[in-house]
Amino acid sequence: MREALLTLLWVHILVFARFGAALVLLPGLSNARFPVTMRIFFALLLTVAITPMLMQQLEPALASSSRLQAALFTEVIVGLAFGFWGFCFLHASRFAGAIISSVIGLAGIPGQPIDEHDPTSTLATLLSLAATAIIFATDLPLISIQALTRSYETIPVLAVPESGWLFENSLKLVRDTSVIAVQMASPFIVLVVVTNLALGLCGKFTPQLQVYFAALGLTILLSFLLLGWIFPNLAHLPAEAYGSWLSQALQ
Repeated sequence: MREALLTLLWVHILVFARFGAALVLLPGLSNARFPVTMRIFFALLLTVAITPMLMQQLEPALASSSRLQAALFTEVIVGLAFGFWGFCFLHASRFAGAIISSVIGLAGIPGQPIDEHDPTSTLATLLSLAATAIIFATDLPLISIQALTRSYETIPVLAVPESGWLFENSLKLVRDTSVIAVQMASPFIVLVVVTNLALGLCGKFTPQLQVYFAALGLTILLSFLLLGWIFPNLAHLPAEAYGSWLSQALQ
């Protein structure tokens, strides 16, 4: 009886290791404005609720209690990898905001740290906060938990994922989310390039006038008008990509 209870306790610890590690980085659930104690209690409650549903997948772990301690490290790595893959989509909005701030000339103005501990550009904070709100509004955190539950079919408790597979998936998601960030910033890059070309032609006709510095405010104004026009589609892009990735992970 004592050994059975100890084994069952270890199973809950292993589930907590995967889910708790994933909640450290998953979009929305890992927001810095959520107290750490609340996140820990949420992970504990989630573990207690989900472990009975995973008993069939966890039967090999129940039969191999001698390997449970060795599997604890693997579960943490799997949870962190899953959380990092989801975090890449949220980081795409911050990366896009940094690119936009840089090309329109606002990179030197620091913003308030709302969803992170360190201050970043105002546009990066705005886009990441909007992406986080959309993630919560579309129930993507619940879908993330469902996908993490289904991950036991791909990576069982006692299975050791290949490092090459983890690195390949991480590199692919970093590449794809970087492309998303560039796509989000591409309208502003085109606007600034066209504006600078026009200012360069004006500078040829009036070499005595510092056209670039004189029209810097106009460039920022046009960028803000463009941002207000395309902001809904811009803010939804990382969340839609994250939802598509989760739907593929559930298959």
